[in-house]
Parts: sequence; C-alpha cells; structure tokens
Amino acid sequence: MEIEFKAQQVDNKEWVYGYYYEECGNTYIIENKQKKSLLYKNIPHEVIPETVCQYIGVKDKNGIKVYDKDIINSNYHWQNEKGYIISFPEDCYDFMEYLGHSTFDGSVCEEIEVIGNKFDEN
Repeated sequence: MEIEFKAQQVDNKEWVYGYYYEECGNTYIIENKQKKSLLYKNIPHEVIPETVCQYIGVKDKNGIKVYDKDIINSNYHWQNEKGYIISFPEDCYDFMEYLGHSTFDGSVCEEIEVIGNKFDEN
C-alpha cells in the first residue's frame, strides 16, 4: 500500500499531501515534488496536527484517493444526509471485505464516493 498523508496547513488551512513527521513539537507534511521533476525540492509544510489523515489504499468511483476522516457516500453503511466519515483502520478493513478487495492496492471502489472531509466543514 502506498503510504501518504494529507493535512491542513497552519497558515491558510489548504490541504497538503505527502509524508508526515513531527519535530520539536510541530507537525509537518513534506510534499514529494521530486515525483514531478528532479529540479524540485521536497517542501515541508507545518500543518494542524488534528487534521492529519492517512490514505487508506483505495480510490473512490471517480479515482479520488480515500483518506481517514473523509466523508463518503456509500451503500455499505447507513449514513445521515452528510455522508459517512471514514475511521482508519477499522472501517478500512470492513470496506475491503465488503467490496471484495483483498488488499489496499489503490483499486477503484465503484460503491463509494468522497464528498469531503470532516475538517472542511469547520
């Protein structure tokens, strides 16, 4: 499974994606810009610790990566009108079993759709 995180930046609350680490009491996501070109450097962004979300290893029906704390529409769980919030790792294993996937391999799951993240509402 690809290990990736996302979180909201401290200064502007925009989402940033990459590797997660903590240092000297601060939380960071490092964007891997080198995937695009060797001319780019990996850039650390200070993020709000509570907003750190881990990629669960599957994509929704639109090819969007599904992260912990994402809000999804799904026929699998009863949900209110705002959707269902993913909880990692508990929901991930239940979803994989229900959807007939044996691994978190980036497969597209036609039964789910990401409609937001619980931190977007704040």
